[in-house]
Amino acid sequence: SSGINAEYGDVDLKVDEGGKSRGFCFITFHDGTVIDKIVEQTHVIDGKEVVVARAIPYKDRTKTNKLFVGGLPESLSEEEISAFFDQFGTIEKIETVIDQDTQRRKHFCFIVFTNTEAVEKAVNGKNPPRSVVHKIGKFRLECRKKFPEGHPIQKKFKEMRK
Repeated sequence: SSGINAEYGDVDLKVDEGGKSRGFCFITFHDGTVIDKIVEQTHVIDGKEVVVARAIPYKDRTKTNKLFVGGLPESLSEEEISAFFDQFGTIEKIETVIDQDTQRRKHFCFIVFTNTEAVEKAVNGKNPPRSVVHKIGKFRLECRKKFPEGHPIQKKFKEMRK
């Protein structure tokens, strides 16, 4: 069943200049508590299954709590990395990757902060592919936001690197 109609809220169907549907709409719900339930259900409109998802404001789509740190020398310890990046916010964890052949840490890591503001500070609000260089002693580290693999910004960044 479609399950989504005006009984739940105000429907704002998006149309082009000619009045033809652009294939999506926004619903402003009268009761916000039903949103999670509706998002979990399957919906069919005019015989087609449709995707229902919570809208994320654009300003929030460019935020992440994960920071990519590249150019990481082996001689820099996790403690030194943590001590430096702690200035931006509380660190939840540092994720390193071990090279299977050499059993040594690869020359990058991911720092997961407890909130997105820390990453915004660390990269001066820049989105990939733009990055910021931080220096720890004589080492220059390239830092940029890291989004989940399916995220539009991450996909765009991967395409650019091919």
